[in-house]
Amino acid sequence: MGYNEFKCTFIDNCIKSGWAKNEVTSLKNTLDTIVEHELPRRDNKKTFIVRDFRNSEWLKLNYRSANMACKFSVENNNLIVGTLLPAWTEGWRNISRYSKIYDILWAFFHLTTQYIQRSFQINIMCAASLVYDKACDFRGNSMVTWNFPRSINEYNSFYDSVPMTQNNRGHVVESYLNIINALDPFVNKAICYYLRMISLYNDEYYQEAIANADNVIDVIGQSIKHRNKIATLERIVEHTKINDELQLPKGTLEKLKKMNALRNKFASHPALAKWWDFSAVYENDIDEILDTVKTILTKFLQYESNNRIINDNPNSWAEWFIDNCDMVYDSTWFHRIPAI
Repeated sequence: MGYNEFKCTFIDNCIKSGWAKNEVTSLKNTLDTIVEHELPRRDNKKTFIVRDFRNSEWLKLNYRSANMACKFSVENNNLIVGTLLPAWTEGWRNISRYSKIYDILWAFFHLTTQYIQRSFQINIMCAASLVYDKACDFRGNSMVTWNFPRSINEYNSFYDSVPMTQNNRGHVVESYLNIINALDPFVNKAICYYLRMISLYNDEYYQEAIANADNVIDVIGQSIKHRNKIATLERIVEHTKINDELQLPKGTLEKLKKMNALRNKFASHPALAKWWDFSAVYENDIDEILDTVKTILTKFLQYESNNRIINDNPNSWAEWFIDNCDMVYDSTWFHRIPAI
């Protein structure tokens, strides 16, 4: 779906929400103005946001790339992460004379920028988790925002303050960062459930960890079906497709079958017996399943890197938006949230 299809969907959802005809017409024209003129004009501007990571006292990482830099703060005992983003979070007040149009477009581009920011942060969270088998969170306690070009000195100061030294594990984290691209919504979602799996396992919530492990595999299956334009499959057929597409180790299908059975019999529904003793009865199986999911996720990250659809380092964020506006809309907006 390209920009025109995205615009039609965006407008249709506004019409369903009761927007007046003159507001709809103005929204169409304003969207076109933004995409054709405003976003390209902003390509020479950037926003740099620095946040601390919660539960990151174990992550002694120094890293610099085109869109991201991080360092460990000894003073605060946590990881500090800076992300370089398109300047889309402010400056929309005069985009339309209708306050309703300003409100919805500011919200949409705020969420779009947040999605990009979180994706860069999630790359670090995933890479670190694969190396340390621990989970941290981008929702820390502080946030500082600098806007280019007027704050270029602050950005340069932060970037230059990141040490060039790296411990052995840090080098492995870097190697994962070279392939992880959480701008892809399937990668983003799979990592979300993987980090929950790790966190729940470390807190000894084993049934819930299995449920999230199953979600990781489900999302990877969704990605493969989406790429190959395949309809919904039965779980065993989907597992076979994942196994073939990612060229997984021998015996993986049997482990996935076991994972799905534990999810169905203990995690998603009340157990028929031994509900207090799940971890004791299936101790070896749990560890084996989670190791298998880690292997599959790693294979999936490499698969996405070798068959990349969504550019993770564009020369023009305006052009990136045209290519990916439908994905961002579906991932961040409210039209796909189930009604309850």
